[in-house]
Amino acid sequence: LPQEAGVFGAAVISTLGARLRVRAQPSEASATIGYVRNRTSYAILEFSQDGKWVRIGVPEGLNEGDSGWIALEFVTIRMGQ
Repeated sequence: LPQEAGVFGAAVISTLGARLRVRAQPSEASATIGYVRNRTSYAILEFSQDGKWVRIGVPEGLNEGDSGWIALEFVTIRMGQ
């Protein structure tokens, strides 16, 4: 189900595979805290300063109200979904 719109609104995230790791911080060294599923809508909350990561709301496997970071190199984001 689509999540509530975030700061940038809701977006459909398409991953290169069936799912993508969600990190606690915008770093590959950061702990995996959940996953996003391919072609699923998430709230876009912010982008990292280096432009390589995006923070999304309520990724699969997390508690409602949580958020995490995904690497932009592995996704395509369609805003306004």
